[in-house]
Amino acid sequence: MGFFDFIDPVERRWRDEARQEAKEARQEAKEYLADAKDCEEDYKEWKSDTRRLANDLNGIIQKHNDFKKNVLQELGEEISGTIENFKNFNVTSKVIKMPKIDSASMPDLPSFNVSTFITSMPGGNFDPIKLIFSALSDPYKDLEKAQEQRDKAREYLWKMQEAVDDIRMVYNSLKNTRDYIESEQTAIKQIMEKLRPLIQQLNENMNKNFFSEKEAKFLDATCRIAEKMKKTLEENIIDKSGNVQKNYKIYSDKLKEINSAIPERPTISESSDWIEKIILY
Repeated sequence: MGFFDFIDPVERRWRDEARQEAKEARQEAKEYLADAKDCEEDYKEWKSDTRRLANDLNGIIQKHNDFKKNVLQELGEEISGTIENFKNFNVTSKVIKMPKIDSASMPDLPSFNVSTFITSMPGGNFDPIKLIFSALSDPYKDLEKAQEQRDKAREYLWKMQEAVDDIRMVYNSLKNTRDYIESEQTAIKQIMEKLRPLIQQLNENMNKNFFSEKEAKFLDATCRIAEKMKKTLEENIIDKSGNVQKNYKIYSDKLKEINSAIPERPTISESSDWIEKIILY
């Protein structure tokens, strides 16, 4: 009689199936861990890119604020004698708060001792004698343990995938904010390119004590543009997650709407409806 002949054939088949299922479960666990390892590499790359973008964005924000201060100073020098409101402008009256985007805003990797987990699995540090006696003692418990290992590995993979999604979301928030700032700066540059010739024309050719109704409204509209610009300087651009702050976006979007309302070659005349639109903003 062979070593295993004392076992009932049906029971033997069930035990063999349990061992096979346990083997398959452990193989699935190893595959989950391999996928999790790939996720970890992806996470590290995304985190590195996110840190670099966060550092760049801090500098971009400061330069952008300086750019707007210079524009306000230019407007103030050009028409401060005409519009009383400009005399009250103090661009540096508020300290611009620069939120620091650091590791605190980035998701951490889930903790999991992969090396210990793999070593505890047959096929890690493989011991055939130990495996045989473990299976003989109770292959069903071995299957239960293998399934538990597979479930833990799968859960770990899910957490890794979630961490990658989270860090990618932070990166995209920062990128969107950078693009938003660039679009705002483009709008301000275009506004100034449109207004400079008109402001220069008024300064060169007219006695500033006397203006037509349209000219006075143009100066009023220019002041309103400056006020919106100053409002953006008094609000934090981003929150700790790298998203554009709600209040900042309100004033910034108005500047973009104003730019769209001003024609490419604006004039000050009775038919200059764009001036009326800006005053409404």
